[in-house]
Amino acid sequence: MIDPGNFTPKTVYVIYIAAAPEKVWQALTNAEFTRQYFFGFAVEIEPCAGGRFKVLYPDGRIHIRGELSSGRRRADCRSRGWSRA
Repeated sequence: MIDPGNFTPKTVYVIYIAAAPEKVWQALTNAEFTRQYFFGFAVEIEPCAGGRFKVLYPDGRIHIRGELSSGRRRADCRSRGWSRA
């Protein structure tokens, strides 16, 4: 089993999006937008360090949940649970 505290990914993806930062943030944090881009899955987020987030299946069941923490260079998401459904 992988220890998430010591995990370093072998591949890191960088995506460039031709949009204003505000529009990108809205697309990632607004449930109506995320349903459009994530195959019906909705993201609900408290956008602050320590804030909680969850990703919901189209039927409303929780798929992923966790909390945000401040990293040195970016906000890190620490997962508190993954469903096995």
